Amino acid sequence: MSPSWSREIVAVFRKEWMSEVRTISGLASTALYALVSVLILTAALFALKPGAILASGLLWTLCVLAGGVTLPRTFLAEEELGTGSLLRMITRPEAAYWGKALFNMVLMLVLTGLIFGLFALNTGIKIAIPEAFLLSAIFGSTAIAGTSTLSGALAALSSNRATVAAAISVPLLVFLATLGVAAVSYSLGEPSKTGWTAVGGLFAYSVLTGAVGPFVYKQLWRR
Repeated sequence: MSPSWSREIVAVFRKEWMSEVRTISGLASTALYALVSVLILTAALFALKPGAILASGLLWTLCVLAGGVTLPRTFLAEEELGTGSLLRMITRPEAAYWGKALFNMVLMLVLTGLIFGLFALNTGIKIAIPEAFLLSAIFGSTAIAGTSTLSGALAALSSNRATVAAAISVPLLVFLATLGVAAVSYSLGEPSKTGWTAVGGLFAYSVLTGAVGPFVYKQLWRR
């Protein structure tokens, strides 16, 4: 990657970060969502300690819903605010995509860390394989961020952006959630011969969206 590419990616990432710092809307809503959702779920469970499959399903439901709703807005907001054309004039499509994708990855890592941490503390679940649990959280976060970024990029130029982004992301996130539940349940002690395969699947999914996303966005950019 040439220095000019790196500068463009960093510039787009910095733009997203500075916008976030000025408003604090995304970080505040992220923290609030993690706190409220985990408290509601643990209250609904009462004193019941969820098993590995139930706990992993609840965790991934929270993470997928959060990522699918909030992360596509990095692209959708550009068109809503009328800054999309300016962005297309001053940077290359791949750099714009990667700058926004990296910002979404950071935001999703924070969100997943809060959800996983608060859920583990409030329910007292035992983590049988910490390495698998940690890698599932990291790779799952990057995969959700990549999928949501791609969905937002594909829907940005449509007339009904939010609906189109949701329609694109749902089937992708459902398949991703299946891998995530298998990986996390294995890390919580559920016997499985495909636990590490599911962890690897999350990593492959994040790599795939990162590779395909910029190429697809570039084709849309030319229209």
